[in-house]
Amino acid sequence: MTVALFSILYISANAEGTAELTPTLASDNQGVLQIWDNNDVNRNSFTYGAPSTKRLNFTICNPETVYFGMAYDAGDLAAPATLWYRIIAPDSTVAFPVAGTGWQQVTNAGAGSISTWAQAKAGPSNIVGGAGGYTALSFTPTMAGDYWIEFYRKSNAGAPTVGNPTPATAPKIPPATAANIATQQRTKTRLRFFDLTVTDVPNGTRIPGRLFSQTWDINVNAANNPFIATMYVYSDDGIVTGLNFNRIRPFGFTIACNPTGVTNTGNAAVDRRSVSVNATYAQYKIFLHDPDNSCYSTGIFGNVIAPVTISGCDVNNRQINITVDKAGGAELLLNFNGIPGYQFGTADVLLKQTLNVGTNVISWNSRDGLGNLIPPGTVIDMRLDYFNGLTHLPLFDVENHPYGYIVSLVRPAGPPPLLFWDDSGIAGGTTNLSGCTTGTPTPTTGCHGFGSVTAGAIPPSSNPTTTDWGNNRTINTWWYANYININAVFNVPGSISVDANTNVPGTGASNDISSCTNAGAIPLSGAVTGATGATWAVKSGVTGTIANPTSLTTTFTPSAADLAKPFIYIYLTSTGNGSCPAVDDSMKITFVGGPTVTAGSPQSACANNSTLTLNGNFTVATGIIWSGGGGTYVPNNTTKNATYTPTAAEIAAGSVTLTITTTGNGLCPAATAQVTNSYFAAPTVSAGSPVTVCANNPAAALVGSATNQTGVAWSGGTGTFTTPGSTSTTYNPSATEKTGGPKTV
Repeated sequence: MTVALFSILYISANAEGTAELTPTLASDNQGVLQIWDNNDVNRNSFTYGAPSTKRLNFTICNPETVYFGMAYDAGDLAAPATLWYRIIAPDSTVAFPVAGTGWQQVTNAGAGSISTWAQAKAGPSNIVGGAGGYTALSFTPTMAGDYWIEFYRKSNAGAPTVGNPTPATAPKIPPATAANIATQQRTKTRLRFFDLTVTDVPNGTRIPGRLFSQTWDINVNAANNPFIATMYVYSDDGIVTGLNFNRIRPFGFTIACNPTGVTNTGNAAVDRRSVSVNATYAQYKIFLHDPDNSCYSTGIFGNVIAPVTISGCDVNNRQINITVDKAGGAELLLNFNGIPGYQFGTADVLLKQTLNVGTNVISWNSRDGLGNLIPPGTVIDMRLDYFNGLTHLPLFDVENHPYGYIVSLVRPAGPPPLLFWDDSGIAGGTTNLSGCTTGTPTPTTGCHGFGSVTAGAIPPSSNPTTTDWGNNRTINTWWYANYININAVFNVPGSISVDANTNVPGTGASNDISSCTNAGAIPLSGAVTGATGATWAVKSGVTGTIANPTSLTTTFTPSAADLAKPFIYIYLTSTGNGSCPAVDDSMKITFVGGPTVTAGSPQSACANNSTLTLNGNFTVATGIIWSGGGGTYVPNNTTKNATYTPTAAEIAAGSVTLTITTTGNGLCPAATAQVTNSYFAAPTVSAGSPVTVCANNPAAALVGSATNQTGVAWSGGTGTFTTPGSTSTTYNPSATEKTGGPKTV
């Protein structure tokens, strides 16, 4: 931490330009601005008509003063050729020079020229801390915003006449046309020294962190000269990372950063891979100091604040839902090949999207990286990388960089970010998708080195070590200022499926069953995928009961009214469907008449006459069988009206219970019934002792007795009984019986 603070304070005392590009006297001339490198019409950074991403900009935030000076490389500009520049205000008017031709010539003498590295390092001589500096030109901006400096090289003397405002019509510069741009002498020209300094007041204190470009064009003036500058990348989400080039050897190169890589096709895996052609684009602002915080505020890091979910009913358009509290980037890996990390050209899928605050949806077509459809219910391994300050650095034609980059997190403060690369598309290239830490084990240890060293051992970080390995190639490196990795396993949702009968394959009509009317509760077994649950239900008019309607495994007990119907339907409907409509499945239950049986009414018999005829009856089944008791069934126990003779023990017990059960029931359960027959002790009777009477007094008093009976009856003779139903009575013989001798009654 002490080292970083010292470095910031030390740099802040310098001017902006040469002082940062070549921070030591030993590095003088090993990092200068240039236009038209190799006389290439595409190397047009800082020139008249250059696109906005190739301008040399500075920012004005308050009423401030701007000082500047420069010098061209004498080896690039010989008479009669001349080099001119002007400063354009945010409203596209000429801010400097304010009079004359509208262009200012670059000269190596007089005000606005810089003669030595020490002068460039010190900055304008007339501001606070500018002792030993150069005599600067200056102007006072009239508005806040981004200004830019554009250069125009001519093959002869005299100020440029193209692109100038027409005072009679408007003060703004006209758009640069292709014809006007082509009037420039597009020949390589280096600025030996350059400085632009913004101060708070005239002759006041410098304000660093205002000079930037989105495409710096730098020349180190020899193949083996190292570039040791540190630049500051300001990402679109307000994150500042320090980029130490750590002795890179590029000769001439452009520096640009963006959020995707060599291209921006939307395919993250392709966009970030290094390629063997010139492929890059500029988006982020790159400063020579930490951007002034009063103009460029510090971004904040975000978090994933809810579980990642998958939804969607359309198999060709699943929705992967990610909720964050700050805008940032996301890369979502669907790992289908079983190997950790993303493997290009395999079944793996890598989805990339910029996230906004709140819930974001990343679309996925339900297919793996080889185009195979992933069926609903498949469990997949997912990895979400959510990040802020994602920065890609695709550099073209950097021949050697054996020591690698050193990247620091400047604002918000934090540990050095991990560096990543994928050079697998180039012969000999390596890949690091797990991240490399810079500054470890020593402060000069970088990441993603390649090529050869000029002397000494090749650092371990350099791979491959082939000399000039980066020649005519775009080598991309990227990092995340804030990096959150979330691993999870999810089921692939589908068009929600419901099965109302898992005991048979299929759904719909294949679920249908038959149930006997005597079966009782009917088991239900359902299944649902793609939803969180399901509910059982019946149609109106069905009055049976479902034990637990929200349980996939439960029972349905039909009512008597239901059993009287030929069939009913049971429905299972999905619940917790997310954004999808509910899905249901049905099961038709056809009622089949079950067997019935009756055992007849209970009967009684005397112990001395115990055999009874049974009165069983049945329907539907093909037969019955009697059981229970130890007596004898005649002709057998499978005859519904068999006779049953009990055992002596059953007679003594007073009763026996017999069970009749149906047989030949088909798919239905057997029906049973029972009957209990009773047995009573045998009756006894006595007429009493013989009675003798006289003929003149013939009435005979009879005294009888009886047991185990409900009544008695006297009979016999031709006379009459006074009470024939009583055990004691009087018998009055007839006239003939009075003369006939003894009579039996």
